[in-house]
Amino acid sequence: MLFLIVLTILDGVFGIGLFFSGLLILGTSIYQYNNDLLSIWQIVISIVAGAVIADNIGFQLGRRAKRLGRKLPFRQSHVDRFYAIMERLGGWDIVVVVFGRSFAYSRPIAPFLVGFSGTTPIKYLWMSAVSAILWVGAWTLIGFLSVEGFQGILNQVEA
Repeated sequence: MLFLIVLTILDGVFGIGLFFSGLLILGTSIYQYNNDLLSIWQIVISIVAGAVIADNIGFQLGRRAKRLGRKLPFRQSHVDRFYAIMERLGGWDIVVVVFGRSFAYSRPIAPFLVGFSGTTPIKYLWMSAVSAILWVGAWTLIGFLSVEGFQGILNQVEA
């Protein structure tokens, strides 16, 4: 379980996550499940825990950068667009966090920017947990349906 947590943290941490593939998490999960090393629930819990930890590391890095008066390591036009989206959503920054998690390149960046924006840690913690549960749940469902569909095709071919 710890290995999956670490892989998920590496995938989601600002700076590292841009160069780390989620396919390693997927491959490791499949291997551990197929060899009866972990149950599906242990895998899901490990990945959710790793995602929440990674998100909160990025969030805290963003908060610290703002406190230290650092400039963001992004183009100002991209940052302005991000904050315009957050302003339009008002109190719905959960949407930014959920959609940020859904795309590989924004996954490690969104928590940093939300931390830089001044969102409170408690509010971000629950947003991170909700987005991680939705993200892992969606991929688990997709994986399950894919396996079931593939198995149905194999059964038809063999018959």
